[in-house]
Amino acid sequence: MSGDDAPSVASLATTIGWSRKHLAHRFGAFTGFSPQTYRRLARFERLSAAIAARPREGLAVLALDAGYHDQAHMSRDVQAFSAMSPGELRRRLLPEQGGVRED
Repeated sequence: MSGDDAPSVASLATTIGWSRKHLAHRFGAFTGFSPQTYRRLARFERLSAAIAARPREGLAVLALDAGYHDQAHMSRDVQAFSAMSPGELRRRLLPEQGGVRED
C-alpha cells in the first residue's frame, strides 16, 4: 500500500467505531508512535527498500513511488529519520556502489 492510498486515521476510527482521538491514543500506547509518525516511518521504509531494490532509479521517482508528494518532502523525512541527506542514505544502503557499510 502506498502512502497515497493508505486510509486516514479518521476513516479507520469510524470503521472500528472509535473517535479519532481514542484511536490515536490507543495506537500510541501500543506502538509508541502517533499514527502520523507511523505513516511517515512506513513511507521512509518504503523509500529505503526502493533505493536498495532499484539502485539506478532517480530519487525523485523513488520518492513518488514511496508516497511522497515531492522530493523536498522526502528530503525532510530522510533527514528527520536518518540524520542524512537522501544521497547519503543511498550511499549507506548501497555500499557496493561506493557507500560505507558499518557492521
